[in-house]
Amino acid sequence: MSVILPARDEEDYIGLCLRTLVRQDYPDFEIIVIDDNSTDATYDIVRSFTTGDGPEIKVVRMVDHDSAWVGKTLACTRGREAATGDLLLFTDADTEHGPGTMRLAVEHLMSEGADVLTLTTGLRMPEFWTRVTTPVITSFRLAYPDGIVNFSAKRVNDDSREGGMLIGAYFLVKSGAYDAVGGHGSVKNMILEDWMLGKRLKRAGHVVRIADGSRMVDAVWARDLPTLDRVFTRLMSPLVLNKKAKAYGNWLELMLLLSGPHAGVVAAALALVPGAYGGVPDPYGVILHVALAGSALAAVALHAGSYVLQSRYLGIPLRYTGLSWLGGLVATVGFARGLRGRTEWHGRGYGKEMADDGDDA
Repeated sequence: MSVILPARDEEDYIGLCLRTLVRQDYPDFEIIVIDDNSTDATYDIVRSFTTGDGPEIKVVRMVDHDSAWVGKTLACTRGREAATGDLLLFTDADTEHGPGTMRLAVEHLMSEGADVLTLTTGLRMPEFWTRVTTPVITSFRLAYPDGIVNFSAKRVNDDSREGGMLIGAYFLVKSGAYDAVGGHGSVKNMILEDWMLGKRLKRAGHVVRIADGSRMVDAVWARDLPTLDRVFTRLMSPLVLNKKAKAYGNWLELMLLLSGPHAGVVAAALALVPGAYGGVPDPYGVILHVALAGSALAAVALHAGSYVLQSRYLGIPLRYTGLSWLGGLVATVGFARGLRGRTEWHGRGYGKEMADDGDDA
């Protein structure tokens, strides 16, 4: 097996990732780290692991970047070129791998007769903004049991349905299947390259499976408010370049879901302020606004309830529950910024070069 690990300015995370990878109990594997033009200590940290016992660690140091390749697609391709394994494990530099994860993933891949296995991961939320926002986003699954933005494990695991996707933080693929569809080169201009590569693999007839790995692999959801904002723009910007009407419709739906209930309560409260009816209360108007306020309050209660459930599941202190409105606002603004059709990822800006990304979204 070959573990392919692209890294760009990951000095704060890659040490933990490598420590947990080299301790895996899988019998024979190599680790290939692609240092994608890092300007921090990433390369030096990786080199410090190459002299120890354990699996072989190769370091591929990129010193250029082709603008035709978006995100980490070129780094992943360079990693594949250096790999020798029949199985390829793509993972991120900010992940943490539990003991035995690699072995269990391979066993599950084989037992399913699959060509590709991707794992959902646990989420590490190191700071305030991710703790406020993450429960709001994960509660989508309560409103959309079959998935939202094509994120549906049910659809991925159903061989009769077209939907396929990969989670970039952890996916295991047979090298023959990966090469047959052109690997990351086939999605080189797609900022959501993991989702699109999964679709290409499934459309080519390969068996794709997704499983819950939240107790085996952890990944950092976002590192601060600016990177959190870029997560949302990254999801929306490719769609608006290809299907503008659908993108605006999705944003309106998300805005109503995330911020609508709270905005409704505020609007109804303001309408009941003395003098709001020109000094002459309209009993029917008051009744209407009370009814609207009650509906909005009920929606807020449901919103808060889903937030509590997700917070408990994610291990986030319940004191953040009262800030669900703030999490919804951050997500709404981030998606709105994505409607510009531009995003930034790991210090590189992208726009029209992502224009082919939306056909499969």
